[in-house]
Amino acid sequence: ILDAPGLKNDFYLNLVDWSNKDILSMALSTFVYYVNMTDYHGKDQEDQIKVLCADTDHTNFVSSLKSNESGELLAVGTKKGWKAWDVQAQTVVSGWKLGAYRCLAWNGNMLAAGSLG
Repeated sequence: ILDAPGLKNDFYLNLVDWSNKDILSMALSTFVYYVNMTDYHGKDQEDQIKVLCADTDHTNFVSSLKSNESGELLAVGTKKGWKAWDVQAQTVVSGWKLGAYRCLAWNGNMLAAGSLG
């Protein structure tokens, strides 16, 4: 069982994603964590939980997560825009800085992003 301190209780946010490659991603406040669930076997292996990205000044909370179909990319929506991350390389491959994105969906290599208002 994974702890989730800081998980926002908001119906309109999408803060957990499980990819086709068994990568579990979770947004806790301004941090995005991920773990390969194929290799994770419980509390004694917490070192396998990694930080993908973080806003260290705590002003840009994460509002949505969505893996692409192959599980290689993870889109991260925030109150200031979105970024698509290559999970293995831990690098940003694309992004947009405008608006708060609470819903993300992939169709092939295209990402649709939506917000409330």
